[in-house]
Amino acid sequence: MKLLCLLVAVTAAFALTDAGAQAGESLGRTEYETQCATCHGAGGRGDGPQSRELKLPIPDLGTLAQRHGGSFPTDQVRRVIDGRQDIKGHAGRQMPLWGQRYARAEGAASEAAVQQRVDALTEYLRTLQR
Repeated sequence: MKLLCLLVAVTAAFALTDAGAQAGESLGRTEYETQCATCHGAGGRGDGPQSRELKLPIPDLGTLAQRHGGSFPTDQVRRVIDGRQDIKGHAGRQMPLWGQRYARAEGAASEAAVQQRVDALTEYLRTLQR
């Protein structure tokens, strides 16, 4: 009986974790498609319809891991998306400061809600790696 209860609990925990991951991926995909694809393109190649209007070339987001020795630079990507902290070597920023936009959109909600959106988008970008 104890084994059966343990198996049920473990199965439920995996189901909740999987549902949470799917919800995060869905949020990340939605954020990307509505906010980023205009410049970065559907596949993250920097070929979105607005990319021709910008002064600097748009980076290929599908090669972030490749350009960082095969490892996706999660922390750096989070900081670039958030944008509220200056990042050395990113002068002349064309990309919106999503942390500020998310904070305004969340209103009185916590910083945790802002970070959830940044994290979801970061994780979605991980899925675009080639």
